[in-house]
Amino acid sequence: MPVTDVAVVTDAVSAEHFLPLWADYYGRQFGRDNLYVFCYGDSAPMQALGLGHVLPVKASYNNMLRTALVNDLTERLLQRYAQVVRVDVDEFLAPDPRVHVDLAAFVAASRAPYVTALGLDVVELEDETPLDLGQPLLAQRRYAVKAAAYSKTALTRTRLAWGPGFHTTDAPPAFGGLYLFHWKFADAARRLRWLDGMVEASGDDEGHRAHFHAAGREFRKTLQTFRALPRRDDDSALGDPGFADRLVAAARRGGDGQFRYPGAGATDRVLSAIPSAFRGLL
Repeated sequence: MPVTDVAVVTDAVSAEHFLPLWADYYGRQFGRDNLYVFCYGDSAPMQALGLGHVLPVKASYNNMLRTALVNDLTERLLQRYAQVVRVDVDEFLAPDPRVHVDLAAFVAASRAPYVTALGLDVVELEDETPLDLGQPLLAQRRYAVKAAAYSKTALTRTRLAWGPGFHTTDAPPAFGGLYLFHWKFADAARRLRWLDGMVEASGDDEGHRAHFHAAGREFRKTLQTFRALPRRDDDSALGDPGFADRLVAAARRGGDGQFRYPGAGATDRVLSAIPSAFRGLL
């Protein structure tokens, strides 16, 4: 049975790609009536997915705007729900299934005011086939790299103020056995098509158009860097606390009130094997 006192919030420019999987995954955990999706553009395709709440935004995609919208909605939702999950459409939270059977079980057991998930960039290797979204995702990819930018505070029962991109908050990191599987580098061709779509969704905003053009070039470079990392194949690699400990030690509040990880390094220095126990989670 889903845990129904939890709301899940995201925003999207399209009902394609990962959004149907996102809706199925979080809907199973918490019930589709408790999913909230800000929508830029045509909302009808998203309504067709059976999402609980599609919230049209009468503006082009804008990082500052989306942050303000989500921060405001989360504060209001916490008046109705015990906890709120905030993730992007290509981000899937999961605990170690050897400790908690699924995300709903983790959330039901959590008593923390908020939880920072350890960010994992799942990586498509050269010998892996394109991702089939109709099949279990974690069964198709073998490695991930721990990433500071995606080590996000994603579950809260208290008011938080996220910064642009939701990579930071006004609270220090608090890791607690939760992983954030991020699929940006797990499906290269699809990601590049998405970036092209974001250029179009930027409308007349030349700054955003230039940003997403540059993001395509950076994506290709970073993917090659990840693929060249040494690999750690033991089942304890993912749960090794070393990288999270570095982030906690490095965390500092900036002048804007947001906590960041200066000096910790953007990513771990190895590709960590995803244990076989995770492969049925999503």
